[in-house]
Amino acid sequence: MIIFSRPNSAHTDGDMKYLCLAAACVFLLATSAQAQVTPGTPLLWDQPNAATAAIAQAYTFRVYADAATVGTVLSGVTCGTPYSVLRRIWDRLMRERAGTAPIVCQAPFPAFTLGPHTLTLSAANAAGEGPKSAAFAFTFVVVPSAPANLRSQ
Repeated sequence: MIIFSRPNSAHTDGDMKYLCLAAACVFLLATSAQAQVTPGTPLLWDQPNAATAAIAQAYTFRVYADAATVGTVLSGVTCGTPYSVLRRIWDRLMRERAGTAPIVCQAPFPAFTLGPHTLTLSAANAAGEGPKSAAFAFTFVVVPSAPANLRSQ
């Protein structure tokens, strides 16, 4: 990186070093931010273009782990209308602008090995499989359970 500065500038070399270090930290934090997922965490998504929850519920959803080319059918999927108050307000605004609100679907999060992963999702019906979603980056973690059988000798 080349930095041009005027002679007699108010900035010192130390200021520039701190500025570069701060910019590098912000970049690293922004690129490393991932959701942490534990077993039992639900996977949620909006299913646009489904006129009703029943139509979305009839889709077959496939999950593609870590850029896999073959998907696995996601089980336990339920689709319905969102429940939170803020979500209802948002949906009302979306209906007014676009005519419909997305249907929200959820399923138990698939099992993964510990560590960072990506996941994409597709929906399919009798007409075929739709395109994959954008990749969702996450880190799969397991929180230790509580110690058990406490005793003294």
